[in-house]
Amino acid sequence: LPGARICCPKGPLCPSDDAAAVSSHTMHLQYLQAPAADTQAAATAGDPDAHAIPLMGSTNPNAAFPGHPELTYRTASWRLFSHHDAAIRAAARVGLACVDCHSTRDPISLPDGKWMTPKELYLDAIALNPSCAPAYNDLGVWLKKNETVTLPDGRVFCSRELYLEALKHDLQCSNALCNLGLAISATETVTLCDGRVLDRKNLLMLAVSYGPTTGMYYCSLSSIIEPNEIVTLPDGRAMDRRQLLLEAISLDPRAWWPYYELADCLSVGEPIVLRDGR
Repeated sequence: LPGARICCPKGPLCPSDDAAAVSSHTMHLQYLQAPAADTQAAATAGDPDAHAIPLMGSTNPNAAFPGHPELTYRTASWRLFSHHDAAIRAAARVGLACVDCHSTRDPISLPDGKWMTPKELYLDAIALNPSCAPAYNDLGVWLKKNETVTLPDGRVFCSRELYLEALKHDLQCSNALCNLGLAISATETVTLCDGRVLDRKNLLMLAVSYGPTTGMYYCSLSSIIEPNEIVTLPDGRAMDRRQLLLEAISLDPRAWWPYYELADCLSVGEPIVLRDGR
């Protein structure tokens, strides 16, 4: 299960105590994905929900899935809410928290008639599937500054610890790598479960490595380097802050934050040519 939510360089891409614009939340990716073996078995058995897996897309709850225009993210999450497989039920809860609660902390009505807040949905997902990396990552994004949460197994975690827990279950969870990189200072390091000791720049470069087509990873990396600093990405490309932001815009031209950051790099009246020629 790839990660579901990421932070933007100036704060999380979900509601927080900060007066951040909710419209910025369209920048991140969400995934609901079942194990391939389970998908094949469900399809063989004629499970009507099987064709909705995997699910991948934007925060728009009414957006159609690629290849499945008859389904929206909301309807697919609802249909999978009571799936026979606990891991898929967990993914559906993460999906509902993303698509129905991305702009509020209020409870929503669920298919079983109950009402749950996003935090409760993430905790329920973790209870159903303790290895659900996106649930830990998303819960970390949703926590307020200095807030902690008690997990179903009794452990008490803050946001940073939740990102590390997500990486414990999926070392290639780009969103957790990005969020963790943005959560620590320039002088701090963290130790991953495989023993690697990484600073924030290396964490963000790993996020780019595992998610090379996600613009916000490039934007996040640009936010922590010096104006004239050049970083060499894992694929060998050398980029400064402007080039990272141009790459972010080319990958996600509808995200507003890279434009804002790029404008901040320019002097008054200085033009710049985007990758699409504008």
